[in-house]
Amino acid sequence: MESAQPGIKEDAVAMEAINLQSVHPPVPVLKTLLLQDSHSIASNLQSLLSANTQYQFDITPCTSPERAIEHSELCIFDLLIVDHAALQATDSAFLNSIQSSQSFTAPPVIYIVPDRFSCKTARPEAAICTDFLCRSLMNSQSLARSIRNIVCKHRLLSSNIQRSLELERVNAELKNKNREIRDFYQTVSHEVKTPLAAAREFIAIVRDGIPGPLCDEQVKLLDYALTSCDQIATHFNDLVDIARLDAGRVLLRKKCIPVESVVARTLASCAEAAKSSQIKINTDITGARPLFTADGDRITQVLSNLLSNAIKYSPAHSSIDLTVQDGEKNELIFSVADSGCGIPYPAQQRIFDRLYQYTDSDHQFNGAGLGLGLSIARELVLLHQGTIEVESSFGQGSHFSFTIPHPTETPESDQRNRSARNQNEQKNTAC
Repeated sequence: MESAQPGIKEDAVAMEAINLQSVHPPVPVLKTLLLQDSHSIASNLQSLLSANTQYQFDITPCTSPERAIEHSELCIFDLLIVDHAALQATDSAFLNSIQSSQSFTAPPVIYIVPDRFSCKTARPEAAICTDFLCRSLMNSQSLARSIRNIVCKHRLLSSNIQRSLELERVNAELKNKNREIRDFYQTVSHEVKTPLAAAREFIAIVRDGIPGPLCDEQVKLLDYALTSCDQIATHFNDLVDIARLDAGRVLLRKKCIPVESVVARTLASCAEAAKSSQIKINTDITGARPLFTADGDRITQVLSNLLSNAIKYSPAHSSIDLTVQDGEKNELIFSVADSGCGIPYPAQQRIFDRLYQYTDSDHQFNGAGLGLGLSIARELVLLHQGTIEVESSFGQGSHFSFTIPHPTETPESDQRNRSARNQNEQKNTAC
């Protein structure tokens, strides 16, 4: 039993040492560059630093700025304590050299200055973190307080700079990824659209019976194939539009166009879908001025997207209202209202987001797209300086509308609108 006592004592001592370390964590060590022109001042500073209980100091003393710069090229310092008398007129060059040899931020600097020194005479580029201590008033407490404050400030600043650099790096990576995705969209779209167009033409030739007569079932199947080709082409066109919108390459070709022609083209593009679902489309453009200025193709694209969505989400044998009217703020308002399943409020907040598709387990929707149509519609309306919005209640249908602002009226445009309005009134009277 006695032979075991020494081992037990050693274990007890070791455990006590571990407990002491957990209670008193190791004191951080600051690598300190000390620049002074007097050995007595250096000795006094080292004595004051040794009394500091918060940090330990690994001191590298230097008596000239040139020697300090040489040391800074070999080691990264946490703190500079500089006797201002040792710098004279070279403080800017000295600290710039120190900063270029250190990390991305220069280490904090404490100047030991004479009693009548003015901080205003210090150069603004002296250092990011700087403090000044009068030589006659310096003691262990004031030096410790200055070191604590300036080191904490420097660490906070360094952390912020590091975070900013990291955010810039991540942002650059995201931009590169986004550019790669855009390029991929465009490349795939162009590579697929050409053979797709050729395939559609060959199917159309067979469908028209040019190679030989077809039975009704064959015609029906080929119609399905043509519809599928058109759907694929639409999806790829959406991808190309998204890539162009992201790159800012969508240029509007604005001109004065009739409202009636935009509505007619929209109805023609959705006529087959409405017919197959037995949905009636009611139109009313009597409350709108006949002419407006916009890119007619893009406005037709937006209106066709809203109308096709309304057809997709409406029950068979229902009706959809398409109206165009003048707004109170010198604008044209296009509206599409359906009696479909409606959109709950949470989904309305995301309905114009890219790739978002509203799904409802109680309803089945055919012909779901990529979730890009409404996002593209919003971007195109914004390019016209307009707005787009949705009003809906779940189970009570949806009402989509967008506005296109009118340019400032000129006598010529006002006369054109009056002439077009008179022609429409004469046409209605004749009917």
